[in-house]
Amino acid sequence: MQSNRWTIPNLFSLLRLLLVPTLWVPALLDLPKTVGFGLILAAVTDILDGRLARRLNQTSSFGSKLDSVADRCVTCSAVGWLLVLRPEVVRAHQYFIAVLTATGVFSLALGWRNLGRLANFQFNSGRAAGIVGYLFLIDLFFVNRYAQPLFYALMVLAWIVAIEALMLLFTRDSLDEGVSSPLYSYISSSNRWHRRGERSTP
Repeated sequence: MQSNRWTIPNLFSLLRLLLVPTLWVPALLDLPKTVGFGLILAAVTDILDGRLARRLNQTSSFGSKLDSVADRCVTCSAVGWLLVLRPEVVRAHQYFIAVLTATGVFSLALGWRNLGRLANFQFNSGRAAGIVGYLFLIDLFFVNRYAQPLFYALMVLAWIVAIEALMLLFTRDSLDEGVSSPLYSYISSSNRWHRRGERSTP
């Protein structure tokens, strides 16, 4: 563990966090390519911070929380940037996006009620959703191309993240935020019990 909070990985997370308010300026000035370029930088910092923390043995609770806050800020602002720069994308899927957003907010509120803080989940589905989300937004803003397959892949992954978060919040007395895939763990355990039942049947 690293006692110094401002390590190189944490500085990458901080840079991503600072990019969020900065990118609102070109978004409001209708400069989608600038926003897209900023998202490329954000994606690079998102990839590097975790990898460098593990490689340099600089992982910490503070770094994990900072990374999570930066990710949430990028995610929330991305919806705003879509509304400002490409509102037709939101209008085409408004109910889908609205229900997903409401589910995400409910999950955050439930985590706050149960834990007294925002839950810091580290799901594999969340990492995959982050990668697909960056690809979709960079393609949309920087390349000016609306890739529907990326959008639908993002929506599916986002729903998986929401379902996994609710699964943990509703089924665990104490929350293990290090669980990488609650849905996979549940399916695996169900299959094991099913196979045991088949073996015990005369």
